[in-house]
Amino acid sequence: MRLKDAREANDRAAILAAVRLNWRLWTIFQAELLDPNCMVPESVRANVLSLANFVDKHSVELVARPVPDKLDILISINRELAGGLNEIPEPASNDIAAAAPATRPAPAFASLTVSA
Repeated sequence: MRLKDAREANDRAAILAAVRLNWRLWTIFQAELLDPNCMVPESVRANVLSLANFVDKHSVELVARPVPDKLDILISINRELAGGLNEIPEPASNDIAAAAPATRPAPAFASLTVSA
């Protein structure tokens, strides 16, 4: 929300603060995903780390030149990631669904809220 609000306000200080906050959030993602005890599947881990690398580079550009329109890609990435974290994959077949417990464990990062 801060990235969106900063974009709409077209305020340099707000843009810088929002980008820095978002960057810190992505740094936390990176640290968790690089932890040897991380339980996130390798393919998901690699994809999110790739996104984190892009966010790092884009954030550096924005700090150097805070242009409101350049916030759109970060806003989009955050929304897509948050949307994906809220989805619970459906079982491959009814047999698996019948064997599965009534409650499923929360997906990785389910407790995090992407609001930047």
